[in-house]
Amino acid sequence: MTFSQTLYGNKLYFILHSNGEYHFLNCGHYVKFKHAFLLCLLVLLSNLGHDVKAQSECTAVVRDAIAIIGQTCIATGRNQVCHGYFRVEVKPTIGQPMIPFAVGDVADLDAISTLHTYPMNMASGEWGVALMQVQANLPDVLPGQNVTFLLMGDTSVTESFDAPRFTPMQAIRLETGVAGVSCEGVPTNGLLIQTPRGAQEVKLLVNGVEITMAGTAFVEAVPGEDMTVTSIAGNVSVSVGEDTQMIAPQAQVTIPMSPDLVPVGSPSFPVATGTDYTMLIPSGDIGTTAVQSPVEDSVPEVISTPTNDQAGPAVVTNTASTSGSETVESDSSSSPAADGVLVVLWQIISGNGPVVVIVIVIVALILIVIYALVRRLVERLQDSV
Repeated sequence: MTFSQTLYGNKLYFILHSNGEYHFLNCGHYVKFKHAFLLCLLVLLSNLGHDVKAQSECTAVVRDAIAIIGQTCIATGRNQVCHGYFRVEVKPTIGQPMIPFAVGDVADLDAISTLHTYPMNMASGEWGVALMQVQANLPDVLPGQNVTFLLMGDTSVTESFDAPRFTPMQAIRLETGVAGVSCEGVPTNGLLIQTPRGAQEVKLLVNGVEITMAGTAFVEAVPGEDMTVTSIAGNVSVSVGEDTQMIAPQAQVTIPMSPDLVPVGSPSFPVATGTDYTMLIPSGDIGTTAVQSPVEDSVPEVISTPTNDQAGPAVVTNTASTSGSETVESDSSSSPAADGVLVVLWQIISGNGPVVVIVIVIVALILIVIYALVRRLVERLQDSV
């Protein structure tokens, strides 16, 4: 997050940048800044309060959807897909009829070529989520054990028919977009993958990248940019040709992708991620895929990475005691005191929700009233003299 102020003409503007968004605030004429500061701050807090409310509603949609899926899709069998939360569309394989696919419906993966989930829309309350139970390379003698795919948001999965030796949806083309609402700290577009507890390592092929894992991972892939693989728990590694990267829990690697989602480079070295993926994991015994979340005290975090030429390995250390810290930058042209106050207020608001916003707004109003009364008293005293 960065905070700065700029003088354009004879007007002062505050610019607050956080989580990819810019807040521009005209605080009146520069010479009157001291008189307009509290009112300016009040307007800023009101806007932030609206943002906090939207984030709270977004998180609630995610939590409710995952809870419903844990109940609605619990009977999904091996090599089947369940419509977990509205809205999901399926495209049948060539020669197959159209498949009715309402919430709670289950279909065989053999009959489906493409699965598309829709991005989060707060106005309609929709957030497309589908649950698949994939055999992958698990043996036929263990039909109760499956790899769980949880497809969500602006995401499409297409069966890769160039790999005939794989079971249904073991080799896929994955594409994720950036449409829809973005929940702060919770991804809403992508593919969550879980392997059964105690099972052998599973091998998957996603956009030509081999993923070998026994645990939980989250995958995103944007055409012409990168494919990102994040390890949530367990053992996860990715391979492109002869280049392989192991990924520790709570770390991620990226693989550069062509516009056609073909790897055009080697996996990067792992870097730490502060995103919380645990909210996306369904509860219950869906496909016997429950994987324990990593213990916080044992979570390794990458604190330094090599340069772009990948000349050496990443440095890994245990940093559980420093989790949740935030780096704050301040523009050198702004007042340190004013910057510090607003930055602290921003951190408090973003971390404690609407109640804190209301309290701060009330305090700001009280200060405005006190300021007006004191100013009027001073003016009267000056007139009497």
